[in-house]
Amino acid sequence: MRGIAVTVFEAFPNARESGWTIWEVKRGTAVGFSLVDTGSNISPIISDADSVSNGSPNAEDLSADMLLYIEPSELPTLIPNILLSNYYLKSPEGYWFAIESVGVGKNQHTGAIEHIELTVKQTEGIEDGK
Repeated sequence: MRGIAVTVFEAFPNARESGWTIWEVKRGTAVGFSLVDTGSNISPIISDADSVSNGSPNAEDLSADMLLYIEPSELPTLIPNILLSNYYLKSPEGYWFAIESVGVGKNQHTGAIEHIELTVKQTEGIEDGK
């Protein structure tokens, strides 16, 4: 007997974290990138990803990736390349995150997109006071 199919958001409604925003950015400015819009609220389910990178020999430079599961209706686009190249996330604590990779989670029976998986890495931030 098969169970009732549910999305990750239906299965774990209390796992969502409010206070996150997604921002469109313009790259290639004098400071690297600047904000294009005012940001839209999202409530992802957050999981630590399995990868850690070390760009230098200093221990304080270790940074772990995070994996966010986001409902498709909360995103400005579902096109992975556009999300990857044109958007940054801001945490409730005010930290900025660059999108490192985008995955599309589909219902295996219907083919409908049920969630978008964003692997993000904390950045140095944007120098605009926001």
